[in-house]
Amino acid sequence: MNITGTYKTQHGELTVAQNGDNITASYQENGICAGKISDNKVEGIWKNNKDQGLFEWIFDEKGSFTGKYKSGLEPGNMRG
Repeated sequence: MNITGTYKTQHGELTVAQNGDNITASYQENGICAGKISDNKVEGIWKNNKDQGLFEWIFDEKGSFTGKYKSGLEPGNMRG
């Protein structure tokens, strides 16, 4: 699945680039995401000027996605 493109999210536009199973994305002024895609699921780390944490995106067959994230790099519950 190729997820390259620009998506509208609750945090503004998210611009995603994909190279094989590696993804990078940018959002807002200085937000970045980096992760790996497997089937329709992306897992990785997000960072901005103030914080960093984990994220997970699940893509549907239409190319839309739902996401969860949390502050901090320790495993734990994420919010949608």
